[in-house]
Amino acid sequence: GFQRPPPPLPPPYELLDLQGKVIIAPQPDLLNEVIDSSRLTYAIPVFDHDEIIGYIHSDTQEALISQQLQFLKAINDSLWLALALVSVLAIPMGIILGRKLSDPIKKLDRAMRSMHPGAIKQKVPVTSNDELGSLTANFNKMTRELSRAYDELENSRQQMKAMSQRDPLTELPNRRAFDDSTALVLAQAQRHARPCSLAMVDVDHFKAINDNYSHSIGDQVLVHLAKTMRSNLREVDILARYGGEEFMILFPETGLKKAFNSMERLRECVASTDWSVIADGLAVTISSGLIEMDINDSSPNGLEQALHAADLKLYTAKDNGRNRTEM
Repeated sequence: GFQRPPPPLPPPYELLDLQGKVIIAPQPDLLNEVIDSSRLTYAIPVFDHDEIIGYIHSDTQEALISQQLQFLKAINDSLWLALALVSVLAIPMGIILGRKLSDPIKKLDRAMRSMHPGAIKQKVPVTSNDELGSLTANFNKMTRELSRAYDELENSRQQMKAMSQRDPLTELPNRRAFDDSTALVLAQAQRHARPCSLAMVDVDHFKAINDNYSHSIGDQVLVHLAKTMRSNLREVDILARYGGEEFMILFPETGLKKAFNSMERLRECVASTDWSVIADGLAVTISSGLIEMDINDSSPNGLEQALHAADLKLYTAKDNGRNRTEM
């Protein structure tokens, strides 16, 4: 037949007043019992408008909390064990990791110390994907960009140096380049006791060419004359523009007589050139003063004295009728 359902079980908690006395309990014999303060710490406060009016206490809750505390104690014990293991492994792991980190750092340090003009581009192997690997990759990129910038700067510097030592009109070496080259040749000549000769060359009646034909024609004469002289001299002979219509020629390892023969061939070649390709009726000749240099003169103004001596010979050539070589 029909059975009445069993009465509901009392709630598995106790309601306590502010002093910890049980006012509602699942069992009648627990009423008015005052729980001790240790058990009260597990009670849950009951609020009414932010004011505590009592507590809810449960042995089940206390059991759960006790289990939680035991669990936490077990975790705490495990942590201490882990710390002990870490302490034991810290030294060897530190050595291993230290080597792993120090090797790339040492390589970066060596690469940075190796950087100098001409060897700025340095490459360090990237061995990891961490921050150190990223640092290494950025270092390699930086050295590539610095190296490219240095090469561009060096090329510009070399170009500017070349421009500063070259006559822009004739593209021959200028006085500065001639001085540098002569210093080297004379040092070699002195070391091996070999002669050197120096010639000063001037275009005859160049002012008349400018006046009668124009300065533009005069510039063309200088350009064509530079090419003619360069093609009729030895590779080792140093030809430079001194200024205006004057040129200088240094003959390394060449005595005065041999240099005189070279200058005469050059003079005849210039005189026989067809200058009408530049202007109708144009004729060009050159006069030269030639000396043999004192290779033992190492004084600071030795070259100036030699140029002055060659210039005096040049004036003698002009005074003697031009289109000639005086020595």
